Amino acid sequence: MFKLSDHWLGDTWYYVEQDVAHMFYLFCPRHIERHTCWSIGHATSSDLRTWTDHGELFGSRPEDPLNACLSTGSVTRWRSSYLMACLANHNHSNPRVVYATSPDLYEWQWVAGVDCDLHSSGYSRRGSLPFKNPRWRDPFVFTHEGYLHQLITAANDSLPPEADGVIGHMRTVDLHTWEFFHHWICME
Repeated sequence: MFKLSDHWLGDTWYYVEQDVAHMFYLFCPRHIERHTCWSIGHATSSDLRTWTDHGELFGSRPEDPLNACLSTGSVTRWRSSYLMACLANHNHSNPRVVYATSPDLYEWQWVAGVDCDLHSSGYSRRGSLPFKNPRWRDPFVFTHEGYLHQLITAANDSLPPEADGVIGHMRTVDLHTWEFFHHWICME
């Protein structure tokens, strides 16, 4: 079992390659309120019981209005490297998905100037209980027929607030231009 002393652990996501499970996890010190300042860590295991912690990959920066709190993501192989998508600005009015690349799953770099935000997507910007922020979170990326696809928890304004949850779908070939689909995969 994976544990960190004196830290909250949040969501995890995995990428398995050559009998090694790479776990990416959210964490923050226990003296900080959960869901306000997550960072992303990395650990590996060959048996899913014993884990080697590789420490922090990316830290949240509360003073940075664009990356105030990182949150859940996913990893896929895309072109000649690995790509991580994760949420920035968790619990803020302007959530956005940001991206990092890695040649080996251990060393990661942010992709500068690239994000996927809620502004032009056609999905709802209203907040909903229990969250006050818009639902635009938990990106899941995968490749199919030359495109990078992304599924994301979102909301549809045409539905009543108590039933407006949908899974959003978008795709890109370059991370700069996204094609948004509105076939509304409802989560009722």
